[in-house]
Amino acid sequence: MKTKLLALSIGIVAASFLSGLGNENSAGQSPQWKGKIETVDGIKIVHNAMEPLYGEIKLDLEEDLKIGRADDDNFLFYRVRGIDVDKDGNIYVADMSNYRIQKFDKSGKYALTFGRQGQGPGEFDLPTNVRIEEKMGNVLVKDQAYTIEFFSPEGKPLKSIRLEHGYYDFRVTPEGTILAVMGTESELQMTQSLCKIDAQARAELTYAQFPYNLYMQKMGESVLSISTGHELALHFNLLDPQSVVYGHSKEYELMVSDLGGKVLYRIKKDEPYPKFTDTEKKNFRKIPLPEFKPYFYALFVDDLGRIYVQRNQADFHVKEDVQKEVDVFSKDGYFLYRTRLPKETFVIRNGCLYALEVKDDEVVKRYKIKNWDSLKSGL
Repeated sequence: MKTKLLALSIGIVAASFLSGLGNENSAGQSPQWKGKIETVDGIKIVHNAMEPLYGEIKLDLEEDLKIGRADDDNFLFYRVRGIDVDKDGNIYVADMSNYRIQKFDKSGKYALTFGRQGQGPGEFDLPTNVRIEEKMGNVLVKDQAYTIEFFSPEGKPLKSIRLEHGYYDFRVTPEGTILAVMGTESELQMTQSLCKIDAQARAELTYAQFPYNLYMQKMGESVLSISTGHELALHFNLLDPQSVVYGHSKEYELMVSDLGGKVLYRIKKDEPYPKFTDTEKKNFRKIPLPEFKPYFYALFVDDLGRIYVQRNQADFHVKEDVQKEVDVFSKDGYFLYRTRLPKETFVIRNGCLYALEVKDDEVVKRYKIKNWDSLKSGL
């Protein structure tokens, strides 16, 4: 009987730790950060140890909204590729193969459709992402590889801009400043550049530029490009309205700069180069296995400025139900937690997580993070 009670006690302690409630050691002392700070050329570098300050945590998710059903065309999604949420909790869904953006209010009620298939004003060839400009409420949509379509909050087409190069991802600040990762090709080599876009759709400022090791092969007069999802790539996100966090996945290093391009500080985590698993190697088939595996695959930021570094490939192109494994950093660069997110998480905001679930149908879900208030935001 004593043995059973002891096992039960150990289980309770472990559960408390994983829920984020066990943040003190056995002596009742707060855990100590084991990294170091140094300054190089006037820039602060936050060096983190391999283990997070507060250990591993499980987010306590409670589903409180589900959008998507087959009996109403306004709720019937086909290949969702983007989700965003505005300051009022309205939800915008890039319904790619229905050639539209669907808006729902915070209770899940259908509100508005932006665009339709076509090549005229306010029409889409292939809408693959949606972003909200908070100040004016305008809706910006990535259409194909070059174009951004602008809509008013009421769904009126405002303008369309075509970037000088194809782009992979973009973000818009509350004031309307657009940042985008653009790609250029030269002699079977790709380069990605994080740029600020001016009113003429040109790169006004380049924050960083890195090689993008997409597999490319000359095929007669054309070029064959193949992605495995494991490319060394440039990832970024807005940290707040005045700063951006970005990094190239060949190194575990993130840069934080202001919108003017001044580097404010760098975040590093010391660990060996990751290695491809046998399952991951199969994705390459006849493509030569790269020398390096990416340290990370995406960057998320919540509204408290915490940075979520996705460590594995777990998105719509992964057939298995694999969750996102993430390292969580404070806004100022301290490695706080290791945790997991649902496979197709798009947004974390106001204590809620927004994700896509794909089974027989596609469903957008909002989860309340029940232990949100217990999550640390710093040391």
